[in-house]
Amino acid sequence: MLSLIGIESTFNPRAKSYVGATGLTQVMPDIHKDKVKKMGADLHSIHGNIKVGIAILREYIDRDKGNIVKALQRYNGSYNDRNLKYSALVLEKMESFQAIQEKNKKIFEVFES
Repeated sequence: MLSLIGIESTFNPRAKSYVGATGLTQVMPDIHKDKVKKMGADLHSIHGNIKVGIAILREYIDRDKGNIVKALQRYNGSYNDRNLKYSALVLEKMESFQAIQEKNKKIFEVFES
């Protein structure tokens, strides 16, 4: 989810796209209004926006039988993009974060010994 947020909004909680996607996870309020209402979430709050974004992605992962690439493409509205550009960006960002995490782990191991 952290990688998705990095790609969607570059961590700007006030991000708003030209098509109306809102917040960190760039939820489309018109498309997901039932989910937003059901969850009682405020898309302008960090917590509410992430909560709805997670629910949307979870729904897509379930719909695509665990296929994260397809789910990410669906999340972005680019399900039919054969080049899979969006999912590649999110997964590259995830790998970058994992590399940083691994590097930090090694640094902390030095201090702990």
